[in-house]
Amino acid sequence: MQPTLFDIQDRSRPNMSRVASRHDFTCAPAGSITLQQISNDDQISLYSLDDEAKQAVFVELASGVDLLQAPFFHQTQFEQAQRLITVPYDQLPDLVRITPTAVDQLILIHNIGRCGSTLLHHALNQSGALISLSEPDVFGAFVALRHGSPDENQHLVDLLRLCLPLTFKQWPQNRVVALKFRGQGMKIIDLMHIAFPQAAHLFLYRNAIDWAASIYRLVARDRTPLDMSRTAAIKQMQLYMGLTIDEAEAAFDPQYETVTMVEYLAIEWLLMLDHYRACHAQDMPMLALRYEDLTHHPRRSLEAIFDYCGLPVSAVAGALPAFEHDSQRGTNLARDNESSGNTEGLTPEQINQIEGVLQRHPVVQSADTILPGTLQC
Repeated sequence: MQPTLFDIQDRSRPNMSRVASRHDFTCAPAGSITLQQISNDDQISLYSLDDEAKQAVFVELASGVDLLQAPFFHQTQFEQAQRLITVPYDQLPDLVRITPTAVDQLILIHNIGRCGSTLLHHALNQSGALISLSEPDVFGAFVALRHGSPDENQHLVDLLRLCLPLTFKQWPQNRVVALKFRGQGMKIIDLMHIAFPQAAHLFLYRNAIDWAASIYRLVARDRTPLDMSRTAAIKQMQLYMGLTIDEAEAAFDPQYETVTMVEYLAIEWLLMLDHYRACHAQDMPMLALRYEDLTHHPRRSLEAIFDYCGLPVSAVAGALPAFEHDSQRGTNLARDNESSGNTEGLTPEQINQIEGVLQRHPVVQSADTILPGTLQC
């Protein structure tokens, strides 16, 4: 089976929190395309995986679109895609071989979302020491595919090693690169450590109440957040975090008949922090950084990050201007007011609900917990 080209006739992705998929587009066959053509075309980029069909999904963007500047790689791809290309998994090694991309130094930015990771992405790009990509969603596709222990997922490790150079194929001259993942990418940190053992791993997180308030505001812009039944909450968490049904059920106390939005967010926050703690307990090297420290002590934070990642600390001066603007401006995740930030917080009742969830956790009982391995500014 050869790579296939499709014209995009329509697109629909009402929930950008879901992982990018071939099914985001309605397409019509438009003939074939060679691996060499895919390799040579800078407007063709890796979008997602169609594991059922054992194919990688690429999109061809409109001329002049610069994914390096995109706050969210996958969203710009979705909005600007003109054509879609599928490449069978078994042809990806050949595509990698003819694509002149070599990554000598890799930085992987894991995070819980709404915690300064997009800001760090922009700062890295502006430093001039490397290039950074924000949320290429092909890596999010691995979350739903991984099951069991790392030994049972060697095929995914092999596929990760193919997807990485193809993600950076537009920038073959840059040998020092960073990738910022989406929050659910936490689920594959262990596979990333196996696939890229020489990479520097960062983990960004934030106070639970401020984090939940940030997400709650985004949801409330479009609709009134509603309570969910325990069953619906379990199903939603299972899909988003790539959990087994047993893992998802265990996350929700049996006392819940309904789950409020902020209770759901508190449970999600705990799951992501628990996953970091498990990785740390297994001695996976990773520097953790709090949003509060990054934003209140940007120079000190960046100097420590650059030193940890083996980047020239002298480049921090070029990175600092990124802190002068909303890192997500121009997207639906931007602040209410760029100069003064967001103005609406959670109610006392909602804060009590979050604290009630945290108090039932055996270890992490504070919204302002400090994880082991956290940079101290």
